[in-house]
Amino acid sequence: MLFRIQTYNTELLRRQCSDLIEGIRLSGHLLAPIAFLGGRQSRLPGRFSSPSFFRLEHKSDFSVVLLRLSKVPKALKDLEDLLREGVKQGVTYAKESLGERIEKQVGECC
Repeated sequence: MLFRIQTYNTELLRRQCSDLIEGIRLSGHLLAPIAFLGGRQSRLPGRFSSPSFFRLEHKSDFSVVLLRLSKVPKALKDLEDLLREGVKQGVTYAKESLGERIEKQVGECC
């Protein structure tokens, strides 16, 4: 039984590595994490309203919240830079896969 589990885990790791290598070969890293049903543009506002992410029970919690909020502009800039580099290299999502809602979500978020 243990041998079967190890074989399965080895095959799973092999497939994951193969997928990662193929993604690098195809410049998949330039496809930033945005998607019609749930990407950074729609998850980010939800994080701010999450009680577990923004717990405000002690004075020190406010410092943590401010630190997290201060990192948002850089995260959004990094995302934008990644998308712009993708456009330069011709690596973009198909317009049909994103839908018009993405523009609205990004506009609301940023």
